[in-house]
Amino acid sequence: MDDKRAGRKGRSSLGAAAFGRRLKGDIGTFLVVPRSDRAYFAGSPIPVLGVPLAGTQSGLLVPAKVVRAPQPIDLMKTYVTYGEAMPTAPSPTYVADALRRVARDPFIIECARLLGAYESPTASREHLDQQLAEAWFQRQALANVRAHLQSGSTLVSTQALLLVIQWALLISPLEAPAGEPSVHLGALILAVQDGLGYEREPDTEPDPDRDHVFTGATHSALFREIVSNSDFNSSRDLGTTLAHHHERWTRLARELAGDSRAADLQACFLDATGITKDDFTAVGLALWAHCESHSRYPIPRSTFDSLTLRRETVDAALRLFTATHEELVAEIQKLKGEFLTQWSFDVLRRFPVLRMANGDLVVLSKRLLVERLFGWLPIFDVKEGLKAAHRKREADRADLWLRTLCEADAMESLRNVCSSSRLFASDAIQAAFGTDHPNADAAVEYADAWVVVEIGTHQLKRETTVAGDPEALENDLRLSIEEKAAQLNATILDLVADERALTGQPARHRRRYVAVLVLTEGFPVNPMTMLAIRERLKAAGYLQDPRIGELHILDQEELDMIEAIIETEGVTLLELLERHEQGTMREIALKNWLLTDPGRHGRGVSSRPSRLEGARDAMWQIALDRLTAVTPDAKPEEGEEDSTTSTQVL
Repeated sequence: MDDKRAGRKGRSSLGAAAFGRRLKGDIGTFLVVPRSDRAYFAGSPIPVLGVPLAGTQSGLLVPAKVVRAPQPIDLMKTYVTYGEAMPTAPSPTYVADALRRVARDPFIIECARLLGAYESPTASREHLDQQLAEAWFQRQALANVRAHLQSGSTLVSTQALLLVIQWALLISPLEAPAGEPSVHLGALILAVQDGLGYEREPDTEPDPDRDHVFTGATHSALFREIVSNSDFNSSRDLGTTLAHHHERWTRLARELAGDSRAADLQACFLDATGITKDDFTAVGLALWAHCESHSRYPIPRSTFDSLTLRRETVDAALRLFTATHEELVAEIQKLKGEFLTQWSFDVLRRFPVLRMANGDLVVLSKRLLVERLFGWLPIFDVKEGLKAAHRKREADRADLWLRTLCEADAMESLRNVCSSSRLFASDAIQAAFGTDHPNADAAVEYADAWVVVEIGTHQLKRETTVAGDPEALENDLRLSIEEKAAQLNATILDLVADERALTGQPARHRRRYVAVLVLTEGFPVNPMTMLAIRERLKAAGYLQDPRIGELHILDQEELDMIEAIIETEGVTLLELLERHEQGTMREIALKNWLLTDPGRHGRGVSSRPSRLEGARDAMWQIALDRLTAVTPDAKPEEGEEDSTTSTQVL
């Protein structure tokens, strides 16, 4: 019996020794607090050993370490090159040799039709890429292209198509030489894309620090290439572009006509060009609409017979943004050497429509046509015409007044965005803090924070975006960013020192200050530009207080998107800015973040608030008022071939 007791006692002691040690997190016998980052067997406190798993958006379980939030690099789109699709590289003269074997006008029309398909507001780039891949390639080349498309690349870059059009204007013959092999458009485009991006490589031996570690210096060839790329590929919603053009040139210009700085933009345009701004708009919109809704290229000159305008008026309008082959070549040849780069489309931006010998029209780029009609170029028509008439002072006044209207447009958006908060405009800020130092345009008060806003209209110069001049880029960063940051910094420091001077109430404890720079005409926001900006602000000592967050750079379209979200979801500007700032996509444009943010759970983002719909419609009404009838959609002629269904394959 004693032996049995001893045995039981021994076994009991052994059990206590084996199970008496508590698991980490155990707060009592058989009571375990589970950890959120660990998986357990169902119904037990026993942790599952092995690789932790996490679910992807598709529902697939994968190792947790490979699941990450979206990153800026995820938004970068690469294009397929000749070397990736074909077994051999193209010869150095492949593109030039091919362009000398095509009949100029039919080839340009084919490229314009293809570019128009990609630029359509309803286009699916993925669908077009797949369609063209099947039409252009076969066997191993098709397999190679498909593999790159599946990995996220695109088949055709708009930059390559515009370059091909421009080069064809310069070197392609009117008729194709007899007996020469036909040119494969797909291979030609891939060959052009094979050489993109090599133009700014340094001639000297590569410096590993300079080439692989970006420190924010403007001498970096890669940095300048990224700036040019971002600027070229930036795009705006058509309806939003129309709406703001009407707001600036018509509604705000009329409402603010009593301002001492005002200029009559409509009268200036008429004096400079010989036609009214509305007639110019009507002709341009009629051309764009016909190009968008009809599949036939070129557009017959008779299209404008449906307008109530006199033929002389239509011709005067067309002369502003269309050109013959000879005129386009002459303009390209006038360009200075530093502007003859892979980003040089100045001539096509001014004349995005080719006027054929018989008067028919080829819209070379619908996107460039919209920019020509409703971007910044109409004010250049004004300046050029008035200066030619020795009225430089009036030209400068018109330019300055349009910039003032752009700022007023942005301020109106800001007031709508911040309608639920206290907004103090520049006059109140100057009254509170004086004018002996620069001030911001607005300060918005929240319960525990301030959002301070400065608005500017400076645009990157051609020397920066086209020529890639490091000194020009340095100057643009100074004018666009540093000088505006100085104003933001001064107002924030004034608020820190004595916000009561502005609010008239006792100062509150402020958690933070958010600096916002609105550049109405856009700025390329990406990790490289933001690093360069941070380095400059640090060197200048601007926005360095620990309570000041990262500088937010917005454009007018992003203000519109924010206003639309606030209108439908009830969030605040501060909340949206802080969400953007706290995520992994904080160094990309806010627009891109809104469109890709998984936290929105599929909620769409409207391009503009409802109040702008009337302004958009007013622009269309200008053209509709000049139509005598709506012509039916034209159908392709029998046998007419669509570029997206070409049967020539490799």
